[in-house]
Amino acid sequence: MRSLLNRRKAKSGTTVGVAYGTDGVALAAVRGGGRDAPPRLTHAAHIPLTSEASVAERIGAWIADSGLEKCRGVGVIADGEYQVVQVEAPAVPATEMRQAAAWRVRDLLDFPIDQAVIDTFPPPDSAQRGQHNINVVVARRALITERIEQLTEAGLALEAIDIPELVQRNISARLPETRGGHALLALGAEDGLITVFREGEQFLARGLDAGLNGLAQDAEDTGETLLLEVQRSFDYFESALSQPPLGALYLYPAGPAIDVLSEHFTDNLGNVAVRAFALGDLVQLDTEPPEVGAQLLHAVGAALREGQKSR
Repeated sequence: MRSLLNRRKAKSGTTVGVAYGTDGVALAAVRGGGRDAPPRLTHAAHIPLTSEASVAERIGAWIADSGLEKCRGVGVIADGEYQVVQVEAPAVPATEMRQAAAWRVRDLLDFPIDQAVIDTFPPPDSAQRGQHNINVVVARRALITERIEQLTEAGLALEAIDIPELVQRNISARLPETRGGHALLALGAEDGLITVFREGEQFLARGLDAGLNGLAQDAEDTGETLLLEVQRSFDYFESALSQPPLGALYLYPAGPAIDVLSEHFTDNLGNVAVRAFALGDLVQLDTEPPEVGAQLLHAVGAALREGQKSR
């Protein structure tokens, strides 16, 4: 979402991703790699929402201490702070799509459309099945304005406010390619997000109400819940979207609980290769990242966002 941004000129080379969550903010600074070198994670942190100091002050202090002032920034709003609605694409020029899409979704919202920020992105052509649809992202204008003010006051040259589904696509684009495409299941403390990626396009995204804490408390029950949701996602991808089977399922974050989950998935998902991965498999680690699950992965995904690419 870029319509409210007044971008300042950014330092070149490093991008800071800032992913908001219910209990804090994850931050990741990534410097672009060379021709034969991977991007480097130079700084990472998780700021809990427990202090009386404002979020902007704490983010700003971390940015200043890390020497990241004026770096390009991308924010990620949290699950529950936005909606994604798929509607028939209005027959208008691209420059008028947001305004026309707003009229299509206005009756689906529980707040007035003039209090909303609207952005759009298309589904893959091969998932359209003869239709012409558009994905419409809707968030409250007051929330987006607050996030923009926080991050610009913190010292970033803010380029965009993004959503977890799309920054997770940036992660999928850097995972090893497999025949038929892959799914990525990223788990946070209390929830998860599964996305399906093939040939440079993301076909679906589903939020899940189970996460790492559930695995720690009851690995068997939570594992069954996650398996069922993964199977439902795969069935929808193959049946409703008329796509061939996926080749792999990637799990994040790597660790003992995920290893057990990986074995359970391998036993029940047929020919799908199940692989856990860590941040070090995506980027060179110049710093030891905090263990905060999917939220940090999304901060890294935001930092890997291609410059000037429309969302």
